[in-house]
Amino acid sequence: MQTLVALLIAVLLVAGTVPAGAAEKITLLQGFHSMSFTPLYVAKAKKLFEAEGLDVDVQIVSGSSIAFRGAVAGQGQFAAMGATELITAAEKGLDRMVAIAAINRAVTVSFAMRKDVAEAKGLKPGAPIKDRVAALKGLRIATGSPGGAIHTVVTYMLKQGGIDPKNEVTLLSMSGTAPMLAALRAKQIDAIAISPPAPETAAAEGLGVLVIALARGDMPEMGTIAYDALVTSKEYAEKNPDVVRKVVRAIGQASNFVTDHPAETREIMLRAFDKTPPDVMAAVVDNLKGAFARDARFSEEMWKNAINFNVEAGKIGKRLETREGVLWTNQYNAGR
Repeated sequence: MQTLVALLIAVLLVAGTVPAGAAEKITLLQGFHSMSFTPLYVAKAKKLFEAEGLDVDVQIVSGSSIAFRGAVAGQGQFAAMGATELITAAEKGLDRMVAIAAINRAVTVSFAMRKDVAEAKGLKPGAPIKDRVAALKGLRIATGSPGGAIHTVVTYMLKQGGIDPKNEVTLLSMSGTAPMLAALRAKQIDAIAISPPAPETAAAEGLGVLVIALARGDMPEMGTIAYDALVTSKEYAEKNPDVVRKVVRAIGQASNFVTDHPAETREIMLRAFDKTPPDVMAAVVDNLKGAFARDARFSEEMWKNAINFNVEAGKIGKRLETREGVLWTNQYNAGR
């Protein structure tokens, strides 16, 4: 009997057949353990992948470039990553990959300024964005590593505000919420610029003032942009359209859930980020509530803003085609 079972398994493996009722196994490489990927955490928690008949292994790696290279090499069928990786690769001639769902539609970086510094600069709540950006001049700002997505966003924003990021501010590479908050407390830095939860934590603890939250639309072109995207190879999508549709549908449903059910989203994210205080998570979810696209669908405007951002930030040297079917597609995303 054991021999017969072994033979049957061998035949199924050779034929590539999945037994009836078995979930389709796929691997999704996620660039970071980050709240900007909220729909993925929600999709897993709400078992939206399972509802589509999928067994999704989400593997969190160390950066968007690693997730992207893994998908290119076939280590995972999908990658959730910064869209900049796809854009810079496309400029170099790699056109095998395509974005199929918007993980988010807004830059999620926020700025928190030390409270005493904000008071000394006379920065008032609700001040025009140009005044808030101008107040950053001359400060020591902790942010991500040079060349990374967050550092690039910060330098772009400073330039847009007329501030020379090399000579008129001091940008310090610092990883993690704890080191940033410790440096704020010790007055070794004046501000932090990073994705949640560090800026919101600084505000909740009274260490700082949340002066800019790009996900709230403080800079409009940063609030409607292809920022983090789900990517696969064009070949895989053409050969497995049903699987791609199921993955995209699950993420689209999760994206809608985040927008429609903030309280339950907060509870899900508290389990995923269990060291984040509830009041801080409430602030994060509120700040990010407009960051996720309905049904995870793209628009050409999002890609035009993404291309413009990458040109202005110096990540690419020319403007790329933004029409559907080149870098991105909604072909597998029927929406509602």
